[in-house]
Amino acid sequence: MQARSELGAVAHSDNAARGNAGPGSFKSKKPLALIATPDLELWGQLGPMLEATCAVRHADSLSTAASMLKPGARTILVADLRGLSPDDYAPISASPHNPVTIAIRDGASAGMVDQLMLEGAIHALVDSPVEPAAILRAVNDAARISATAEALSAVTAPSSGSSG
Repeated sequence: MQARSELGAVAHSDNAARGNAGPGSFKSKKPLALIATPDLELWGQLGPMLEATCAVRHADSLSTAASMLKPGARTILVADLRGLSPDDYAPISASPHNPVTIAIRDGASAGMVDQLMLEGAIHALVDSPVEPAAILRAVNDAARISATAEALSAVTAPSSGSSG
């Protein structure tokens, strides 16, 4: 049985099977920033701003975003929660995939967003109107969280060859 504390060995064997560079190569992959908003002006502002650090995709609703989540993908969900109700967030909460979520809120949605944050569904908040420094800081923090989660899952996941 292989010791799980040997991150390099575990990551190397997993990555070698996929044809990747080797240990630590997960850091070189850009996370997916999935921007869920019906507001095309906000999408137009955020997309170019995040392209340097993330692979950027757009979803016009949270239910569409939930259908775009993929297992094992490093995903940062930038969720525009302005004017939404807690029920609108249900597709994300029900998803078996765990994106690191950044919520964009306004005064009307602050209570709902704060509640979701207390429940652990949201990792960061950005107030509307969105300021570049605030969203970039939140996305950088989210990228670190997703990279850490990916590294931990690589260490703790059972190896595919040990069935029995």
